Amino acid sequence: TSMGQFAMGFVATKFVAEYRTTQKERAGRVLVACLAFAALSGAAVTIVAMGAAPLIASRVIHRAGVEALIRLVAPAVLFLVVTTACTGALIGFENFRRNALGGVISGIAYIALGAAMAQRGTVGAVLFAIVLSAALQTAVMLTLVVREARRQEVPVHLRSLRSLRGERGNLLHVAIPAALSGFSTVPALWLASSVLVRQPGGIDQMALFAAAQAIRPVVVFLPYLINSVGFSVLSNHRGASDAAGYRHAFWMNLAAVVV
Repeated sequence: TSMGQFAMGFVATKFVAEYRTTQKERAGRVLVACLAFAALSGAAVTIVAMGAAPLIASRVIHRAGVEALIRLVAPAVLFLVVTTACTGALIGFENFRRNALGGVISGIAYIALGAAMAQRGTVGAVLFAIVLSAALQTAVMLTLVVREARRQEVPVHLRSLRSLRGERGNLLHVAIPAALSGFSTVPALWLASSVLVRQPGGIDQMALFAAAQAIRPVVVFLPYLINSVGFSVLSNHRGASDAAGYRHAFWMNLAAVVV
């Protein structure tokens, strides 16, 4: 999922925030481009995961029956990648209420479906619940994004894809550097984990590491939230050529994150 996103959430936030007040047509083109690219890259990664399932099962996990489970859960990647682009767009629109609403709805569905399917007592049932909840989350977030675009009079239609050639350079200029971070970080963490679990007592150590990694997002939640808001505000000031507002927002955001 991290590799398939190709930083489309980041790109959507930047350009939607930058153009939504001064160049609404352009904001709509970029939004459609981000959603389309997310769908294509998510689908590509899903297909690769399905095709590589036998190799992953035999060479990496070394357990029979895992191949079918990988193929079962792979479609969730597509939905999660598109959802990330939707989340970035809502942050760019600075409608954090709708973003939170989408998270609450999908979170409740995730817990309810997961618990219900877990009653069947199989990993496959739980993975199927993950796919269903991810699909529901994508549907909810897409609906919220389209409604917010209409509310802010940003046109969102498939015709925008015909005029994307002029925006391609800007999108790649931002997306490639941002995506390279994920392309290097995620495989490094995965490789370290795979080496750790093969050591004597590695499973216990991996459990501790996984617990620490689960706590980490809770610790950094507030500065991450502040920075997400600040990035959208900064991009909006940049689109309006408001240098004074940009400087003020930058220093306020930096001070808040440091504190």
